[in-house]
Amino acid sequence: MNSIYFYVLKGTTRGSIDKLELESWPASIQEEFLNTVRIEKETDGALHFRALRGETFEKALKRLKGKLRSRNRAKKRAQRLWIESEGIYEHEDIEELFQAQDGRCYYSGADLTWSPRDFSIDHLVPVMDGGTSWPGNLVLCKEAFNTEKGVLSKQKFFRILKARFGSEWYEAHKPFLKEADARRRLIDKRRRRAVQVQIDRMADDLRCSFPGAVIDFKLQEGKPTLQVGYYEIRFPCGFLRQKRRFNSLCHLKKIVAAVSTDRDNKSE
Repeated sequence: MNSIYFYVLKGTTRGSIDKLELESWPASIQEEFLNTVRIEKETDGALHFRALRGETFEKALKRLKGKLRSRNRAKKRAQRLWIESEGIYEHEDIEELFQAQDGRCYYSGADLTWSPRDFSIDHLVPVMDGGTSWPGNLVLCKEAFNTEKGVLSKQKFFRILKARFGSEWYEAHKPFLKEADARRRLIDKRRRRAVQVQIDRMADDLRCSFPGAVIDFKLQEGKPTLQVGYYEIRFPCGFLRQKRRFNSLCHLKKIVAAVSTDRDNKSE
């Protein structure tokens, strides 16, 4: 709430709020705020407002602060889980998933379009429940179904859809799911194999750059792990998705050089 300021002038609460800040709020919170104020003018991206009633505005602002704090905590938690989650996917994997699903929504079977893109990427097992970001845990679906599924498991969500659309619809949809799942597993294997090949190549390059050093770079329990002699550096699972670092051998070389220097200093 640092981008909102208000003051009381002659018994009327007035203030301003950054327009981008307001637009970043959920629609329900925006509506609640705008119902308690009158926008008088806009300058330099800021909206200047007057509270309709001081007491109502104060109560609304208190509720908004609570909701935004909860939203920010949830956002930080999601970011932390994203960093800790295992796996990676590339643009080509999404293209292959689109083909694997025959351009249809995984949950409803409705047609999807690639351009303009009208679908979203859903984690079958939610990240907060330990789901990975490997292609094997990803499906393409309509945004509305992704939002509705939320953190539900695949099984629970399909029970809801079965109750909504009927058993006949679900039985007719099952062959499509079975075929899409089989194709998705193949895409997953290819991506995992490609990542392993890249890691092996990077390990070979590091050994060439530091001859005589015992170096190993591998995936251990989903985490990229760099071993230099007796030193072991475990990166978070999300390091695979930090492309500027993961794809940069220079970054790893700096780590190996620092570890080697520290080891040499301790041995003296």
